[in-house]
Amino acid sequence: MCQSPGDCSAPSRYHRSPGEIRHVTESILKAAGGGDSGARDRLFDLVYGELRTIARHRLSRQRKDHTVQATDLVLEAWLRLLGPRKDAAAWPSRPAFFQAAATAMQRILIDHARKKGAARRSGVR
Repeated sequence: MCQSPGDCSAPSRYHRSPGEIRHVTESILKAAGGGDSGARDRLFDLVYGELRTIARHRLSRQRKDHTVQATDLVLEAWLRLLGPRKDAAAWPSRPAFFQAAATAMQRILIDHARKKGAARRSGVR
C-alpha cells in the first residue's frame, strides 16, 4: 500500500488532485493545439475516465437495448474531436473540450438511430 505519492511506482497522474488534473489538461490541450503529437496521447489518458462518464450518462438516457457501448461512444467521439487532421486548438479550455465531447457523443447517438431507422424502413435488420 502506498503511504505517500513517492512510495508508489504508479504514474504520477494517479496522485494528482482534481485541480492539478484540470490544470494539466488545459496545458496539454494547448500543447496539442500547438502541434505536439505526444500531447494527444497524454490528453486521452487524462480525460478518458471523464469521457466515459459522459458516455454512460448519454447512454442511460437511451433505450435499454441500445447497441452502442460507452467505450465505442468515447472512441468515436475522440476521433471526431481529435482525429488525424483535427486541430486541438479549437477548445480554448477544459470545459469547452468536454462540452464539445458531449455534443459529439449526442450526434453519434443521433446518427446511429437514424441509420437504424433507415435500415428498418428498407426491410434490412
